[in-house]
Amino acid sequence: MLRTYVVGLVVIGLVIVVRLLAYLPWFRRAMISLGKRLGAWLVERFESPAVVDEVAEEMRAVIRADRLQADLRRVRRLVATDEKMSATRQMANRMAYAMLLEEWEEHCRAGYPTFTEASLVRASTPALDDRSWDHSSVRYATRTPQVEVLEIGWRR
Repeated sequence: MLRTYVVGLVVIGLVIVVRLLAYLPWFRRAMISLGKRLGAWLVERFESPAVVDEVAEEMRAVIRADRLQADLRRVRRLVATDEKMSATRQMANRMAYAMLLEEWEEHCRAGYPTFTEASLVRASTPALDDRSWDHSSVRYATRTPQVEVLEIGWRR
């Protein structure tokens, strides 16, 4: 407790001394010069490098393409098997699927590397409203339909 009190007094004393010295012109010039050098050093230290690493950019693009492919496959399976889900979830699945497709097309337009399987995603994807999909290729355990209860209003 005493140590904290002493440290506080020392800090307050230093602030008062620096404040009083700031009225002296030579001290003010020295502080301004020190502040400019410190600012230049901080800008130099924390400025992002202008050199772009091509290998790192390609690797980011490949990782992004892999994630987009995995997300598209996952959401495509969701859309194919969401007949027993609520309408809200079905709509959310379709919106997520459309967003992922847009993101994939943007990725391809940007000229990033694409792969054989990935380039076929758009061509092999059925329309969102088409219910004539072949569900036999999707192997999932059958789930019993569940009723989603939405609570509206105040709980009592």
